[in-house]
Parts: sequence; structure tokens; C-alpha cells
Amino acid sequence: MKALLGILMLSAAFAVGTYTVGWWAVPVLGAAWGLAATPDRRPARVAGLSAALGWCALFALTASYGSAMEVATAVGTIMKAGTAGFLALMLLFPLALAASAAGVTSALRGAST
Repeated sequence: MKALLGILMLSAAFAVGTYTVGWWAVPVLGAAWGLAATPDRRPARVAGLSAALGWCALFALTASYGSAMEVATAVGTIMKAGTAGFLALMLLFPLALAASAAGVTSALRGAST
């Protein structure tokens, strides 16, 4: 239960960071998580999952206001990936950014100690 709460809180941080600062907040927050978390907590996996959940929440919030699904359908069609493909790529982007940043900083921290 404690781990789930931590993931939800980190997801909220990714969502708020992305909303206020932009997409580049994702690797910054992922790197910070990689420095703060102990290696036994699997910082890269947790950061990636949390970033994807945070972006999923942002998309759901945006979709509740109107045309987000229309935009997803249009962009997915342009990319020749379809709506589901676009949504999958939209969630893979923050997952990859956060996981790689957390993994690198966690590894660097472990190498220096």
C-alpha cells in the first residue's frame, strides 16, 4: 500500500510538472527520483510507470474538456498508427524519458558510493 501511494504521488508530480513546466520536466523529475530512491526500490521502473500514469491523467483531464480524442485520432491517422497507436506512443514517451533518467542517475549514484 505504501508503494502504491508513492507511485501515485510521483505520478501527480509528473503530471503537475508537465502541466506547469513542459515535457522536459519528466527527465528532470526522473533524475531526481533516481537520486532519491534506493536501488532496491527499482527507481527506473517506478519513475517510468509514474510518468506514464501522470501523462495518462493529463490526457484524461484534457479529454474531459473537449477535443483531445479528435486530436489523437487525427494525429494517429497522420502517423499511420491509428488512435490507439498514437495513445500508446504518447505514454511510451514519458515512460522512456523518466525511466532512462532515473536509471542513469541511480547508477551514477551507486558507482560513486
